Formats: sequence, C-alpha cells, structure tokens
Amino acid sequence: MPTKEQDLKLDKLDQASAKGDSRRSFSKLVVVKLGVQPKPYYPKLKDESGKTVVDENGVAKRSEKQAGWQYTVVEYRTCETVRFVYPTLLKMPRGYYVVSGYGYGGDYSSKWIDKDVKVSNY
Repeated sequence: MPTKEQDLKLDKLDQASAKGDSRRSFSKLVVVKLGVQPKPYYPKLKDESGKTVVDENGVAKRSEKQAGWQYTVVEYRTCETVRFVYPTLLKMPRGYYVVSGYGYGGDYSSKWIDKDVKVSNY
C-alpha cells in the first residue's frame, strides 16, 4: 500500500500525463560542447488543453517572445545530440559539461531538455 507521500507523487505524475507532459528526468549527463553556437529559442504555442497550435499549413506556431537560448552539445558516452534551453546566454567555450533537467528522448537517442535545466563544468 502506497504511503501518503507516494500517493501525492503518483497524483502529480497522473496530472502531468493527463496534460500531455511526458517529460522524463535527465540527471548529470556528461556532454561535450563543440563549435555549435547557441541560438534564440521561441517556444511552440499551446492551446488550453496543452496541444501545440498549428497554422493552416500544419506548421507549429511559435511565440514571438524569446524564452531563452538553445544549446546543442553531444553526450560523451553515446555521441548522441543533446539540445537544451537555458534562460540566459551562457559563456560556454568548447569543453566538457554536466547537464541535468527534464525533457524528452531515450537513453541511446537524441535528447531535448527544456525544464529545470542546470549546467555546470565537468
């Protein structure tokens, strides 16, 4: 039988899933920053149910307000692409970093991290 604390965590998970949020946790990914420069990030617009709003051509509409900077790095173990959004422009010269946060992707596939992103030197 689950504890009250576990029940609350499961309720929160159920609510996130019902809203279409299937992000998973990525913890302490060791990544390598190569020569790819960060670019401005404009998030996709969502309707009241959480679904992406598309135009008449089926292309996702994006906000006019910049929400941060998108960085592209590669994971050290797998050489898979890791993209993450950070709210401010970082001074990130080429090198090794540790990235954590919530996003999408598999263990051996590309990753997109856009919530609670933390970046530190390796």
